[in-house]
Amino acid sequence: MTEIRKTAHAVVHAYYYGNKPIVASFMGQETVHPGVQIMRDAGVVTTMFPEQAAHALGVFSRFAKSADAKKAPQLTYDDVDKNAVQKIFADAKKVGKTSFPEVEALEILKAYNFSLLASEFATTPADAEKIAQKLEKKLGADTTFAMKIVSQDILHKSDVGGVRLGIAAKDIAENTKEMLKVVAKNKPDAKLDGVLLMEMAAKDGIETILGVSKAPGLGTMIMFGLGGIYVEILKDVAFSYTPLTKADATRMITSLKSSEIFAGVRGAQPVDMDAMVESIGRLGQLISDFPEIVELDINPLLALPGNRGVKVLDARVVIE
Repeated sequence: MTEIRKTAHAVVHAYYYGNKPIVASFMGQETVHPGVQIMRDAGVVTTMFPEQAAHALGVFSRFAKSADAKKAPQLTYDDVDKNAVQKIFADAKKVGKTSFPEVEALEILKAYNFSLLASEFATTPADAEKIAQKLEKKLGADTTFAMKIVSQDILHKSDVGGVRLGIAAKDIAENTKEMLKVVAKNKPDAKLDGVLLMEMAAKDGIETILGVSKAPGLGTMIMFGLGGIYVEILKDVAFSYTPLTKADATRMITSLKSSEIFAGVRGAQPVDMDAMVESIGRLGQLISDFPEIVELDINPLLALPGNRGVKVLDARVVIE
């Protein structure tokens, strides 16, 4: 144990007085735990296996090269409402809340001026009918809606009958009654708060995913890739650390193996790249402003062809 501690102190000394990044890998679990604890207390990044250490150093190397190249200004936007998000998080922390499902997550994204579909939360069938009629007047008589159950106790809404698509305003009240009944039967222990009504999205967009992952000792990464069902199957994603430049955000899009799909294939129009870059930039600013965010998923973020922008279809947020 004494030798382990001596070695750990030597690593800490090199970490403080050297000029190179250090990632330490002490193998042996309990036998090396005292040394690992010494290094962690000093802020040294540690891993259980050398492969993880090599990967971490590789990430540091790419980050260093990227940082050297960052002569362009960071992506920032002056039309965000930081105070609104501060209040949402402060109120949540008072009651020990750390997870924000779709309805609340959309409010957070709205404050940072993400492009959202028109939506409102309803607690009763009558309330849902009034909201649908109001949105129909605003959006047009041919508007149809997606309906999603709202409950802190339900993670996968579709599995319990908590999602319905393409519902006309005149049918909203009846569908709300039926949905609440079906979900209550399939998930009897769940507290049902109501339903979220959202205008149906265009059918000609490409589903992408935009998210956040926080790695202990390595910082917070922004992730972008193909979304919907494809993220699990293809796993075609790109990562970047904040803060971001326009070049960083563009690289995240163009570095995907499937990036050619965004340029238009088989006669399809290219998607709105500027809007995709802006969404990545806005997420980077949100994460920089609120480092307590440990997870955030926008899936899907619908990239529309031409200059029609993007639309957030679903989201969730988790804070420390």
